[in-house]
Order: sequence, then C-alpha cells, then structure tokens
Amino acid sequence: MSPPDSPDFGESFPQLNYEMGSRISKILKNYVLHSAFLLFLAVTAEAVSPLTIRYPSKDGAFRVISSEIKGLSQDTRYDNPRIALTDIPNYQSLKRDSTSEMLENALNESLSNEMPDQVVPHFELIQLRIEWNENYPGSFREPLSEDLAGQAEADWMISGTHETLENQELQLRLELYDMVSEKILWQSNVTFPQAGILFLEQSVAPVSPPQKPSISEKKNPPEFQDRFDELSPNAGIKDPLQYKSDHEIKNQPSFEQNQRGFFSMILPEFISPPPLPPPPEGMVRIPEGEFVMGNLGGRTDEQPDHLVFIKSFFMDEHEVTNSDYLLCEKCERGHGGFDTHSPDQPVVYVDWHNANQYCLSQGKRLPSEAEWEYTAKAGNINRDPKRIDSENLTLVAWFEENTVNLGLYGPQKVASKKPSAWGLYDMRGNVMEWVSDFYLPEYNASFHKAVSPKGPETASNPEYPLRVVRGGAWGGENGAASRDGLRPSRRYAFAPWVRSFQIGFRCAADEQPRK
Repeated sequence: MSPPDSPDFGESFPQLNYEMGSRISKILKNYVLHSAFLLFLAVTAEAVSPLTIRYPSKDGAFRVISSEIKGLSQDTRYDNPRIALTDIPNYQSLKRDSTSEMLENALNESLSNEMPDQVVPHFELIQLRIEWNENYPGSFREPLSEDLAGQAEADWMISGTHETLENQELQLRLELYDMVSEKILWQSNVTFPQAGILFLEQSVAPVSPPQKPSISEKKNPPEFQDRFDELSPNAGIKDPLQYKSDHEIKNQPSFEQNQRGFFSMILPEFISPPPLPPPPEGMVRIPEGEFVMGNLGGRTDEQPDHLVFIKSFFMDEHEVTNSDYLLCEKCERGHGGFDTHSPDQPVVYVDWHNANQYCLSQGKRLPSEAEWEYTAKAGNINRDPKRIDSENLTLVAWFEENTVNLGLYGPQKVASKKPSAWGLYDMRGNVMEWVSDFYLPEYNASFHKAVSPKGPETASNPEYPLRVVRGGAWGGENGAASRDGLRPSRRYAFAPWVRSFQIGFRCAADEQPRK
C-alpha cells in the first residue's frame, strides 16, 4: 500500500517558497559580507608586537573587539552576561581625561550595536559617578572600576588604558573581567591612527541634572551637559588629540620604553621602593584603602553607611586558639557548655578585658571596629548587601546551615574553611570576635572620623558599658548563626565582662613606617 500523498509546498505555496529563499539569500549575503569585512580587518591589521595589533582605523578596531566579546558572551558557559565598560584612563597619568570619555563612549556604542540588551548604557555609568560623588563628597578618590560595575549590576567589566605613542598613534589596552569568578576572560592590545578618532561634540553622553533621574531611564536628559562640563577635565577642548604641543610630542616616551607587559598595564612608572618586610608570624598585612562602612539596607545601628579610609596594619590570620591563649600566663577564661578543648579550636569564654590583655601581652592589640569590617569585606566595598552575601558562605564560614542544622555543635578548628580574598580565615562565622570599640547605636558620632577611626572614647552609659562584637557564630542566640548574622557590617554589643561560648577574638598590630 502506497503512502498518502504529501503536500507539495513548492507547488501549493510558490510565493512562500520564493520569500523563504529570498530571506535565506539575504542572511547568507549579510553573513558573507560581515565575514569578508572581518577578514579585511584581519588582513589589513598589522602585528606590532606579540601582544599588539595595529588597525587602519578606530572603528575597525572597535568592531573586531565588539565581535570578539560578543562571541565570548555566547559561550554556553555564560548566560547573557551584563557588561559594563567602566574606565579607560590615560596610561601616563592613570586619570580619566576627555580622550577617555570619548573612547569609552565610542567603544560602548560599538558594543551596544553588537549586544544591545547586554551592555550597560554609557550615560548610566556617568550617572553612577555623579551619584557616588554626591553621596560621598569627602571621598579620597573617584569610584573604582569595580565599584561602578557592581553598582551597575554587571557580570562582566571592561577596563583599560589609552596612550599616545611616539608615532602619534593611539594605543589601547583592554581587559574583560568576570565579576563572579574574579578572572580575566579576555585581553586586547591594539593601536590605530589618531586621525581615525573623529568625535562629534554631541556624541559625548551628557550628565545628570541636580534633580537626579532614575538610572533606569533610557534617554539622556538635555541638562546633562552642564554637569558633565564640571566633571570633564578638558571640557572646553573639542578634540584633545589635536592640542599637543611639539614639546609634549617630542618628550613623550617611546612605545618600546612603555611596553611593560599587559598585566602591568595600569601601573605607573616609578622607582620601586624597598620590598616590604614580611608580616609577623601568623598575621596578614592588610593594605590601606577606602571602603563603605555600614549598610544602608541593614539594621539601624549599621547606618548611615559612610566612607572610611584605613591605614595598612596587620591582622591575625585566624582567631586566637586554645594553644595560643596559653602564651599569656596572666590571662583567664571561663568554661561552660559548647566549650572548646582542642589546641586548634578558637578560645571561647574570654571576656573583653582578658582578650585585650592577651593581645597586649603579645605586642599586639584588639582591632578597631572599622579595621575589622574593612578586613572582613576584603576589598569588596559594594554597598549592596545582596551582592556581598551572594557568595557560597558554606565554603568560607561555619554557621547554622553547616553546623546546627546538621547536628554539629560548637566551634570548629580554625582555618578549616577557605580563606578570604586577603588570606584570613573565619572572619565570618565560627565564633564572634571582640573588637576595641565602645558600642554606640549609630555611626553619627564618628561620621567625620574618616581615617582609621577608633570609635568613641567613652561608653554612652558608664554604669553599663558595651563593647562591639563582630562576625557571627556557628550557633547560639541573637541570630548570630544566620546568613544575616554573618554580614560583614552586622554589629553586636556585649558588656565587657561577658564570657560566652559564642565569643572569641583575634589580634591586630600597627605597621611601622618604613625608614
């Protein structure tokens, strides 16, 4: 028996068949043209060094860069990552200038053409810069690239530098950074003639008016330009690339003098100081830096969030253990339920006075509250607590989800979880930690103490003084074992004579200035 006749779409729908063929033809034609264009760029591009490629024009370089990043974003390992192009500062000064603004705007536009739904609009990043400056007028610096990318909720960040070479070509060094895995995914080092940089004045994204619009608006308010003129270092120059004197051109370092390798691309030329001495045994050097202390979305006593600058110092890499505590002959401790006995477990049932005495006996001190939070955040100064707490806490902390909920009670051996980005263990969880500060229910009293603040000099209630405890714990009361209880900005307060199975401590030490 023969099968039933199948419909012949070629005969029944000749017009549809023609249109489908026409569309396929157009798609193939566009694909061929695009491939031919990229091939042309590849042929005309010239390798300057193993790390540098010269393109005939800026537009050609940006098209290739955009195409490469688009291809990477379509990898099945990634899920339509949101991409923020943050900074392209001057390679010599390490500061953004009007050329930076123009390059950022042009490359952002090229990326948006390739990935219209994935690239953070340029004007949004400008708005975020303004909001940062308005929220923190006393900041010691402009926001870091990571700050902007984090505020823009980007998954990937593009940053780099620009430099004018001896032959008057522009060199652009770029890298693509994964905010989640903290890895560099892609790098590019290109040059192209400055003559190819033709920016129109209206192509520069304007900046926000005093009445701040939402960054979710998808248009540029006309009032942006006045604010942008204030922020732009060369706002009066239409094309800064044309305003170099002969003296500046002749005295610019050559490309060979500046070729220091891609990974050092954002480092300035300087005479290297003597190497830093190693930190004391069992301690970690904490680099100086600025961070947002507190949490705008946290509890009342975590507010207002504010900028704090911390000078470099040393911090114990883990909590003081039972074996460590034996080094202080005059130090005492209590005993009780959920006590610790192993030499490698953190010492508990130690009140504030004995914790302070132990640190002093070792030539150290208790860390300040600001130092503790700065160290716990380990360079992550993002203000959004959801981003800070999105990491897998079970890898770095002992808390209720991997202790009490599984029938495991009591503090665990120190350094048995992964360290933080700065190499410290158990900054969150295991046991809470005494710090040096008296407790106040808000930060207002020390809001303007922006450099390594030590907290209030006296207790708010001398008859019942309170000291600050930080870090969360493996279990116990006060919600200290919950995810919320382990937030780096979360504050606890106890009388200095309290001895608890939840509370331990670690010590800090000042870094002596180099001679």
